[in-house]
Amino acid sequence: MHYVTLPEHFVAVKYPGYFYHLIEKKLYSLKMTGMLYPLKYSRPCKWNEYKGGYRVSVNGIRRLISDEYLCKVTARHSIIPVKGELSK
Repeated sequence: MHYVTLPEHFVAVKYPGYFYHLIEKKLYSLKMTGMLYPLKYSRPCKWNEYKGGYRVSVNGIRRLISDEYLCKVTARHSIIPVKGELSK
């Protein structure tokens, strides 16, 4: 098992593998290579029932991480274990 150290402004959210940057106000996905990729923001739309936020996949099911939830996320210290091999 390997451990990934993230910069101090990244905070884990309720779904594993996703991290919120408190300064940039963006959600990132942690890939198995150890790279962080920014996710696309989904704006509210009158044609659907989505609120503003980020659409993520959790065990193959699409979920929404809303703006309301992300506003409540605070900085905390966390150690995140990562399974598998990391590329060097």
